[in-house]
Amino acid sequence: MADERLSERVEVARGRYYTTEEVMAIFHITKRTIYRWRDAGKVNPVKAGRRLLFDRTEIDALADRD
Repeated sequence: MADERLSERVEVARGRYYTTEEVMAIFHITKRTIYRWRDAGKVNPVKAGRRLLFDRTEIDALADRD
């Protein structure tokens, strides 16, 4: 039941957040690079259960700079 609620929240959040896989596709990078960016403070993901979610505004701004 808790997993179902989490899934629902992640689905709702998708309108505001990118998943790790979506960020990988946007920048053509690996998951390891995303973790390096997180560790360096370049991106600030939100943790939802075991998933990392990335604010669309932050990622879009980063994509515009690159």
